[in-house]
Amino acid sequence: MDGSCFFTCLECFLGATHAVTLSRVYALRKAARARNIDYRHVIHSLVKKPQAFRFFVLRDDLLPTALYRDIWRYIEKNVRGKAACKLMVGLLHLASTHDCETELGVVVQSLIEHDKPLSLSALEANSRLQNKIARHIKESKLPAGKSLATFDFTCTQSINYQQIAALAENPDWVRQANNIVIFGPSGVGKSHLAAAIGYRMIEHGFRCCYTSSTSLVQKLQQAKSVFKLPEFLAKLARFPVLILDDIGYVKKDETETSVLFELIADRYENGTLIITANQPFSEWDSIFPDNMMAVAAVDRLVHHATIINVKEESYRKKGQKISKLNGRD
Repeated sequence: MDGSCFFTCLECFLGATHAVTLSRVYALRKAARARNIDYRHVIHSLVKKPQAFRFFVLRDDLLPTALYRDIWRYIEKNVRGKAACKLMVGLLHLASTHDCETELGVVVQSLIEHDKPLSLSALEANSRLQNKIARHIKESKLPAGKSLATFDFTCTQSINYQQIAALAENPDWVRQANNIVIFGPSGVGKSHLAAAIGYRMIEHGFRCCYTSSTSLVQKLQQAKSVFKLPEFLAKLARFPVLILDDIGYVKKDETETSVLFELIADRYENGTLIITANQPFSEWDSIFPDNMMAVAAVDRLVHHATIINVKEESYRKKGQKISKLNGRD
């Protein structure tokens, strides 16, 4: 038995003889069931025959949102012939493949509003880049919300905004395996600055790993205890940017500081370190029990490094003072 499906009915044939006509019934449109079909169910078939999209009975229901329906109307009006269907099906396939339906719709809408051409290859490259950035941000363990845009430079006189912006916008120093060391007391935004620079480096295409120094040292010790320190250092070497937060909290213990020194030596001229510290280099003998080791570690860090010294009072202390003053008032 063969059948032909129409919007209002289904006609069935036995050979060349018409057998029966069945009426089609549709579910009532409720808020929970606004669509009868999802484009992901048929996208692979449409990719093979994109022209079928133009004559698809439930085409409007096929499109995921009102924004995509507006995009189709624009394409149908401004793109000639078969290219219109091919472009629209390509957009839907791109949204399905990279799971970026909302983001892609916004990007296409912006291109239309600015009268720019719609290129599938360019949109696909952009989608892949955004997916890559999202994946690298997730693996980096960077603290959420710590960007340059959320850092209050007006409260810090000792931080040069132009210097920080230059480091964030020009990643040549990462390519050259240079370091950044940020000094300052607790609560002045050292970790925020380090994380913000890390986010920008990911956007520039460099993988980044953010970790507390004490946590990483413990992992290094564990790897060394089972004779797998070289393998662990090799895994860290996959990250062009490694951020060590609060290095001053590492215990002055020979086993801990020896693996820390091995990490610094391993990344010397091979990978970038961004380090935050409460103590200046002159007090690093509190971190390394051996003075010679401290000198060697500092020498490797500063050979190709930008030093940022934050000379401010803790934001938390400032907040406490303001609260006390307000309480007196």
